[in-house]
Amino acid sequence: MSRAARWMGRFGAWAMLLISCGCRPMGAEVPVIATVAGTTVELRYQADPDAPNRGECVVDGLTTEQLQLLRDPVRAAQHFQLSIDGRTPLPGHYRVDAGQLRFRPLFPLAFDLDHQAKFDFESLPLPHTEPLQRTIRIPAPQREPTSLTAIYPSGTSIPENVLRFYLHFSAPMRQGEVYQRVRLLDARGEPIDLPFLEIDEELWDVSSTRLTLLIDPGRIKRGLKPREDVGPVLEAGKRYTLEVDAAWRDAYGRPLRQGMRREFHVGPPLDTPIDPQLWKIRAPQQSDQPLEVHFDRPLDRALLEHELTVRSSTGVQIPGQIEVAEHERLWRFRPLAPWSPEEYRLHLGESLEDVAGNRLDRAFDTDLSRSPPPRAVSRQWPFRVP
Repeated sequence: MSRAARWMGRFGAWAMLLISCGCRPMGAEVPVIATVAGTTVELRYQADPDAPNRGECVVDGLTTEQLQLLRDPVRAAQHFQLSIDGRTPLPGHYRVDAGQLRFRPLFPLAFDLDHQAKFDFESLPLPHTEPLQRTIRIPAPQREPTSLTAIYPSGTSIPENVLRFYLHFSAPMRQGEVYQRVRLLDARGEPIDLPFLEIDEELWDVSSTRLTLLIDPGRIKRGLKPREDVGPVLEAGKRYTLEVDAAWRDAYGRPLRQGMRREFHVGPPLDTPIDPQLWKIRAPQQSDQPLEVHFDRPLDRALLEHELTVRSSTGVQIPGQIEVAEHERLWRFRPLAPWSPEEYRLHLGESLEDVAGNRLDRAFDTDLSRSPPPRAVSRQWPFRVP
């Protein structure tokens, strides 16, 4: 897990501490109150209306003299801390505003986790003998359990040298658990040893709903030591199962609705570059019909979202909706506005790959020191709407 992700989890705990002084609704301000020299000092958590775990800790009722001292962030951190374990402060920003000391955690607070909030009066003018401190908890919003919605490649047969799997979820997932929750099993149900390239910074998209699992390239490319010593991860002619554990937690700390077992057969490797000459392009015959491109092999599901584009004869990209079907062998494009009767071009991006990492100009398993330079490939394929 990354350092930022660990801090994020700790901040989440803090938010919960500040909110849960009693069983109050999520987002309610629950103050902790003390009387100092006849003045009421209040500690509360002020939630963001749109995101309860993104808010500020507020200390209200301090004197002008006290607030002046607390304008120094170093001094403020000595008197107010938010932590999970009661010892390690969570990072954030201090400020004095409108007669209040405010602390905003650097990251959103985690749901359903206790945090310790503490304001210490020691060494301040008119000191108070007992610190203000409470436990805070932000309850997770009520929502449907997160589901694993898709695994790609989606076909029942995949090539021996498949490079990556994609896992799609219905809601953001918690990071740091990937290699504990996903296993690749052989035909006997025994786990394959270290099949994935384990990366500290797990390969999530920005929404944390799509995970990329890379097969160890050292066990794909021929002639490399890992493949020579251990062998390939997958072998043609055999059956395997990708297993996802239901105990995997989402960003709200809840387990998945259910686990998943995806069985597939392994076929021969794909070891040649992509050849668009083998594709079948079905141009729309009416203004409301989609453009369809049928591939000779399954292409990379994520790259199909942006590496195939449609442009006008002048090079302007046409906005539209994309659909991928038939186990990543069909790409369908429907423009937002009806087609005009003119010529268009299907543009092929430089990063387009098949499921084995082969590109238009070269195969993935290529010794660049011995092979000829990458081949020239046309990336513009014209079609006309009558």
